[in-house]
Amino acid sequence: MRNRILVIIFLVLIGSMIFTTNIHIYEKTLATRNIAGIRGISQRSITKVIDRFYDGSIEPKRITPGEPYDEFRYAVVIGISQGNLEHADDDAIEWKNYLESKHYAVKLLLNKQATAQAIKDAINWLISVSNYNTRVAFIYSGHGITIYEGITPLEYSTSPYGTSITPYTYPRRYRILSAIISWDGVAITQDYFNDAFSKLVAKQAFFFFDACKIGGMRVLADEVSESGRVVAMASDQNTDTDELNSVGHGVFTYYFLIVNLETGKLKVEQAFYETEEYIESHYQNLNPTIADTYPTATDNSGMMEL
Repeated sequence: MRNRILVIIFLVLIGSMIFTTNIHIYEKTLATRNIAGIRGISQRSITKVIDRFYDGSIEPKRITPGEPYDEFRYAVVIGISQGNLEHADDDAIEWKNYLESKHYAVKLLLNKQATAQAIKDAINWLISVSNYNTRVAFIYSGHGITIYEGITPLEYSTSPYGTSITPYTYPRRYRILSAIISWDGVAITQDYFNDAFSKLVAKQAFFFFDACKIGGMRVLADEVSESGRVVAMASDQNTDTDELNSVGHGVFTYYFLIVNLETGKLKVEQAFYETEEYIESHYQNLNPTIADTYPTATDNSGMMEL
Protein backbone atom coordinates (compact mmCIF):
# COMPACT_ATOMS: atom_id res chain seq x y z
CA MET A 1 0.00 0.00 0.00
CA ARG A 2 2.80 2.37 0.95
CA ASN A 3 4.55 1.64 -2.35
CA ARG A 4 1.37 2.39 -4.31
CA ILE A 5 1.02 5.74 -2.55
CA LEU A 6 4.64 6.60 -3.36
CA VAL A 7 4.09 5.68 -7.00
CA ILE A 8 0.98 7.88 -7.20
CA ILE A 9 2.82 10.81 -5.60
CA PHE A 10 5.70 10.32 -8.04
CA LEU A 11 3.36 10.31 -11.05
CA VAL A 12 1.59 13.45 -9.83
CA LEU A 13 4.90 15.23 -9.41
CA ILE A 14 6.07 14.18 -12.87
CA GLY A 15 2.79 15.35 -14.41
CA SER A 16 3.09 18.66 -12.63
CA MET A 17 6.65 19.11 -13.90
CA ILE A 18 5.62 18.37 -17.48
CA PHE A 19 2.71 20.81 -17.29
CA THR A 20 4.94 23.47 -15.79
CA THR A 21 7.57 22.91 -18.45
CA ASN A 22 5.08 23.24 -21.31
CA ILE A 23 3.41 26.34 -19.96
CA HIS A 24 5.97 28.36 -18.04
CA ILE A 25 9.51 27.50 -19.02
CA TYR A 26 9.73 30.27 -21.60
CA GLU A 27 7.95 32.94 -19.58
CA LYS A 28 10.05 34.61 -16.91
CA THR A 29 9.14 37.41 -14.57
CA LEU A 30 11.39 40.43 -14.46
CA ALA A 31 12.66 39.33 -11.06
CA THR A 32 14.22 36.19 -12.56
CA ARG A 33 15.81 37.95 -15.55
CA ASN A 34 19.12 39.76 -15.67
CA ILE A 35 17.47 42.81 -17.17
CA ALA A 36 19.28 46.10 -16.78
CA GLY A 37 16.62 48.48 -17.94
CA ILE A 38 13.67 49.11 -20.20
CA ARG A 39 13.39 52.11 -22.47
CA GLY A 40 10.21 53.34 -24.07
CA ILE A 41 7.72 52.78 -21.26
CA SER A 42 7.78 52.61 -17.48
CA GLN A 43 9.37 49.36 -16.27
CA ARG A 44 6.60 49.16 -13.67
CA SER A 45 4.15 48.69 -16.56
CA ILE A 46 5.85 45.43 -17.60
CA THR A 47 4.74 42.33 -15.74
CA LYS A 48 6.57 39.63 -17.69
CA VAL A 49 8.97 39.07 -20.55
CA ILE A 50 8.39 36.35 -23.14
CA ASP A 51 11.34 35.46 -25.36
CA ARG A 52 10.89 31.84 -26.40
CA PHE A 53 8.21 30.24 -28.52
CA TYR A 54 6.69 26.94 -27.52
CA ASP A 55 3.45 25.28 -28.40
CA GLY A 56 3.48 21.55 -28.92
CA SER A 57 0.06 21.69 -30.58
CA ILE A 58 1.31 23.68 -33.57
CA GLU A 59 1.94 21.63 -36.68
CA PRO A 60 2.27 23.88 -39.75
CA LYS A 61 0.69 22.54 -42.90
CA ARG A 62 3.32 21.06 -45.21
CA ILE A 63 2.35 20.97 -48.87
CA THR A 64 4.76 19.76 -51.53
CA PRO A 65 5.88 22.60 -53.83
CA GLY A 66 4.29 22.23 -57.24
CA GLU A 67 1.20 20.48 -55.94
CA PRO A 68 -1.95 22.22 -57.25
CA TYR A 69 -3.84 24.22 -54.62
CA ASP A 70 -5.32 27.65 -54.21
CA GLU A 71 -3.41 30.61 -52.86
CA PHE A 72 -4.65 31.72 -49.46
CA ARG A 73 -4.00 34.97 -47.61
CA TYR A 74 -4.05 35.31 -43.83
CA ALA A 75 -3.22 38.18 -41.50
CA VAL A 76 -3.02 39.02 -37.82
CA VAL A 77 -3.64 42.70 -37.05
CA ILE A 78 -3.11 44.13 -33.56
CA GLY A 79 -3.76 47.67 -32.30
CA ILE A 80 -3.32 48.70 -28.67
CA SER A 81 -4.16 52.28 -27.71
CA GLN A 82 -2.90 52.52 -24.17
CA GLY A 83 -1.15 55.18 -22.09
CA ASN A 84 -0.22 58.08 -24.34
CA LEU A 85 -1.24 56.27 -27.52
CA GLU A 86 -4.67 57.22 -28.85
CA HIS A 87 -4.75 55.94 -32.43
CA ALA A 88 -3.04 52.52 -32.50
CA ASP A 89 -6.43 50.81 -32.66
CA ASP A 90 -7.42 53.13 -35.52
CA ASP A 91 -4.25 52.05 -37.33
CA ALA A 92 -5.24 48.41 -36.90
CA ILE A 93 -8.76 48.96 -38.20
CA GLU A 94 -7.37 50.74 -41.27
CA TRP A 95 -5.00 47.84 -41.91
CA LYS A 96 -7.81 45.31 -41.47
CA ASN A 97 -9.97 47.08 -44.05
CA TYR A 98 -7.09 47.33 -46.51
CA LEU A 99 -6.03 43.70 -46.15
CA GLU A 100 -9.60 42.46 -46.47
CA SER A 101 -9.85 44.42 -49.72
CA LYS A 102 -6.87 42.31 -50.83
CA HIS A 103 -8.74 39.12 -49.89
CA TYR A 104 -6.92 38.39 -46.64
CA ALA A 105 -8.69 36.55 -43.84
CA VAL A 106 -7.89 38.82 -40.90
CA LYS A 107 -7.73 38.01 -37.20
CA LEU A 108 -8.10 41.39 -35.45
CA LEU A 109 -7.10 42.12 -31.84
CA LEU A 110 -7.93 45.56 -30.45
CA ASN A 111 -6.96 46.96 -27.05
CA LYS A 112 -8.25 44.66 -24.27
CA GLN A 113 -8.52 41.78 -26.73
CA ALA A 114 -4.76 41.89 -27.29
CA THR A 115 -3.56 40.10 -24.18
CA ALA A 116 -0.27 38.21 -24.32
CA GLN A 117 -2.13 34.92 -24.57
CA ALA A 118 -4.38 36.21 -27.36
CA ILE A 119 -1.35 37.45 -29.30
CA LYS A 120 0.40 34.11 -28.90
CA ASP A 121 -2.76 32.28 -29.97
CA ALA A 122 -3.05 34.50 -33.04
CA ILE A 123 0.57 33.81 -34.02
CA ASN A 124 -0.06 30.11 -33.55
CA TRP A 125 -3.09 30.36 -35.82
CA LEU A 126 -1.13 32.21 -38.50
CA ILE A 127 1.58 29.55 -38.49
CA SER A 128 -0.88 26.67 -38.49
CA VAL A 129 -2.88 27.88 -41.52
CA SER A 130 0.11 28.75 -43.69
CA ASN A 131 1.58 26.66 -46.49
CA TYR A 132 3.97 27.04 -49.41
CA ASN A 133 1.45 29.05 -51.41
CA THR A 134 0.18 31.31 -48.63
CA ARG A 135 0.67 35.04 -48.25
CA VAL A 136 0.73 36.10 -44.62
CA ALA A 137 0.91 39.45 -42.85
CA PHE A 138 1.50 40.41 -39.23
CA ILE A 139 0.63 43.99 -38.30
CA TYR A 140 1.23 45.65 -34.92
CA SER A 141 0.57 49.20 -33.77
CA GLY A 142 1.20 50.03 -30.13
CA HIS A 143 3.96 50.50 -27.58
CA GLY A 144 7.46 49.25 -28.26
CA ILE A 145 10.42 49.06 -25.91
CA THR A 146 14.04 48.00 -25.73
CA ILE A 147 15.22 45.65 -23.01
CA TYR A 148 18.84 45.64 -21.87
CA GLU A 149 19.68 42.07 -20.94
CA GLY A 150 22.96 40.90 -19.47
CA ILE A 151 23.81 43.51 -16.81
CA THR A 152 22.08 44.14 -13.53
CA PRO A 153 19.68 47.05 -12.88
CA LEU A 154 22.21 48.52 -10.42
CA GLU A 155 25.00 48.50 -12.99
CA TYR A 156 22.63 50.04 -15.52
CA SER A 157 21.43 52.84 -13.24
CA THR A 158 24.93 53.74 -11.98
CA SER A 159 26.63 53.54 -15.38
CA PRO A 160 28.15 56.87 -16.46
CA TYR A 161 26.55 56.25 -19.84
CA GLY A 162 23.03 56.27 -18.39
CA THR A 163 20.25 55.25 -20.76
CA SER A 164 22.46 55.82 -23.80
CA ILE A 165 24.80 52.89 -23.08
CA THR A 166 25.52 50.59 -25.99
CA PRO A 167 27.50 47.38 -26.38
CA TYR A 168 30.37 49.57 -27.55
CA THR A 169 30.47 51.89 -24.54
CA TYR A 170 29.86 49.47 -21.70
CA PRO A 171 32.64 46.97 -20.89
CA ARG A 172 30.41 43.95 -20.24
CA ARG A 173 28.60 42.18 -23.04
CA TYR A 174 24.83 42.37 -23.09
CA ARG A 175 22.00 42.32 -25.58
CA ILE A 176 19.45 44.93 -26.59
CA LEU A 177 16.08 43.41 -27.44
CA SER A 178 13.12 45.11 -29.07
CA ALA A 179 9.70 44.07 -27.76
CA ILE A 180 6.03 44.83 -28.22
CA ILE A 181 3.75 45.29 -25.20
CA SER A 182 0.49 43.39 -24.81
CA TRP A 183 -2.58 44.95 -23.20
CA ASP A 184 -1.81 43.13 -19.95
CA GLY A 185 1.74 44.44 -19.77
CA VAL A 186 3.76 41.54 -21.16
CA ALA A 187 6.87 42.32 -23.19
CA ILE A 188 7.05 39.95 -26.18
CA THR A 189 10.57 40.20 -27.53
CA GLN A 190 12.18 39.88 -30.93
CA ASP A 191 13.56 36.51 -29.80
CA TYR A 192 10.03 35.21 -29.32
CA PHE A 193 8.97 36.44 -32.76
CA ASN A 194 12.10 35.04 -34.40
CA ASP A 195 11.64 31.66 -32.72
CA ALA A 196 7.92 31.51 -33.51
CA PHE A 197 8.12 32.54 -37.15
CA SER A 198 11.07 30.25 -37.84
CA LYS A 199 8.29 27.65 -38.05
CA LEU A 200 6.37 29.61 -40.69
CA VAL A 201 5.98 28.07 -44.14
CA ALA A 202 4.67 30.66 -46.61
CA LYS A 203 5.07 32.00 -50.11
CA GLN A 204 5.67 35.46 -48.66
CA ALA A 205 5.44 37.14 -45.28
CA PHE A 206 4.99 40.82 -44.50
CA PHE A 207 5.59 42.24 -41.02
CA PHE A 208 4.70 45.79 -40.02
CA PHE A 209 5.49 47.37 -36.65
CA ASP A 210 4.39 50.92 -35.84
CA ALA A 211 6.04 51.29 -32.44
CA CYS A 212 8.97 52.93 -30.70
CA LYS A 213 12.38 51.24 -30.48
CA ILE A 214 11.19 48.32 -32.56
CA GLY A 215 14.11 47.94 -34.99
CA GLY A 216 15.23 44.65 -33.47
CA MET A 217 12.35 42.94 -35.26
CA ARG A 218 14.57 42.93 -38.34
CA VAL A 219 15.67 39.48 -37.11
CA LEU A 220 12.52 38.21 -38.84
CA ALA A 221 14.29 38.68 -42.18
CA ASP A 222 18.01 38.39 -41.59
CA GLU A 223 18.80 34.79 -42.56
CA VAL A 224 18.96 32.84 -45.80
CA SER A 225 16.22 30.56 -44.49
CA GLU A 226 13.92 33.58 -44.12
CA SER A 227 13.52 34.36 -47.81
CA GLY A 228 10.36 35.98 -49.10
CA ARG A 229 9.96 38.39 -46.21
CA VAL A 230 9.73 42.13 -45.67
CA VAL A 231 9.77 43.72 -42.21
CA ALA A 232 8.79 47.41 -42.12
CA MET A 233 9.46 49.15 -38.80
CA ALA A 234 8.64 52.66 -37.65
CA SER A 235 11.91 53.01 -35.71
CA ASP A 236 15.29 51.53 -34.96
CA GLN A 237 16.22 50.34 -31.46
CA ASN A 238 17.09 53.83 -30.25
CA THR A 239 14.40 56.07 -31.71
CA ASP A 240 10.71 56.68 -31.11
CA THR A 241 7.79 57.25 -33.42
CA ASP A 242 4.78 59.54 -33.13
CA GLU A 243 1.08 59.97 -33.85
CA LEU A 244 -0.70 62.49 -36.06
CA ASN A 245 -3.74 63.59 -34.12
CA SER A 246 -4.94 65.64 -37.09
CA VAL A 247 -5.53 62.46 -39.11
CA GLY A 248 -6.07 60.02 -36.24
CA HIS A 249 -3.20 57.64 -37.04
CA GLY A 250 0.41 56.90 -36.27
CA VAL A 251 2.87 58.79 -38.48
CA PHE A 252 4.34 55.62 -39.95
CA THR A 253 0.98 53.96 -40.59
CA TYR A 254 -0.50 57.08 -42.12
CA TYR A 255 2.26 57.66 -44.70
CA PHE A 256 2.97 53.99 -45.40
CA LEU A 257 -0.59 52.71 -45.67
CA ILE A 258 -2.92 55.62 -46.36
CA VAL A 259 -0.69 57.95 -48.39
CA ASN A 260 1.12 55.22 -50.32
CA LEU A 261 -0.45 51.73 -50.40
CA GLU A 262 -4.05 52.92 -50.52
CA THR A 263 -3.32 55.39 -53.30
CA GLY A 264 -1.97 52.79 -55.68
CA LYS A 265 1.68 52.24 -54.73
CA LEU A 266 1.11 48.54 -54.29
CA LYS A 267 4.66 47.38 -53.63
CA VAL A 268 5.53 47.43 -49.95
CA GLU A 269 9.19 48.34 -50.53
CA GLN A 270 8.10 51.29 -52.68
CA ALA A 271 5.68 52.40 -49.97
CA PHE A 272 8.41 52.13 -47.34
CA TYR A 273 11.05 54.15 -49.18
CA GLU A 274 8.58 56.91 -50.05
CA THR A 275 7.47 56.98 -46.42
CA GLU A 276 11.05 56.98 -45.14
CA GLU A 277 12.03 59.87 -47.40
CA TYR A 278 9.06 61.97 -46.29
CA ILE A 279 9.43 61.25 -42.57
CA GLU A 280 13.16 61.92 -42.50
CA SER A 281 12.67 65.26 -44.26
CA HIS A 282 9.78 66.41 -42.05
CA TYR A 283 10.34 64.84 -38.63
CA GLN A 284 13.41 65.00 -36.43
CA ASN A 285 14.60 61.91 -34.58
CA LEU A 286 12.30 59.48 -36.41
CA ASN A 287 14.09 56.69 -38.26
CA PRO A 288 11.98 54.06 -40.08
CA THR A 289 13.88 50.86 -40.92
CA ILE A 290 13.34 47.88 -43.19
CA ALA A 291 14.60 44.30 -43.53
CA ASP A 292 14.06 42.74 -46.93
CA THR A 293 14.65 39.18 -48.15
CA TYR A 294 12.12 39.26 -50.99
CA PRO A 295 12.09 37.30 -53.20
CA THR A 296 15.15 35.64 -51.62
CA ALA A 297 17.77 36.47 -49.02
CA THR A 298 20.46 36.64 -51.70
CA ASP A 299 18.37 38.56 -54.23
CA ASN A 300 16.02 41.20 -52.84
CA SER A 301 15.72 43.07 -56.14
CA GLY A 302 12.06 42.15 -56.45
CA MET A 303 9.19 43.97 -54.73
CA MET A 304 6.39 42.45 -52.67
CA GLU A 305 2.74 43.05 -53.36
CA LEU A 306 0.22 42.26 -50.64
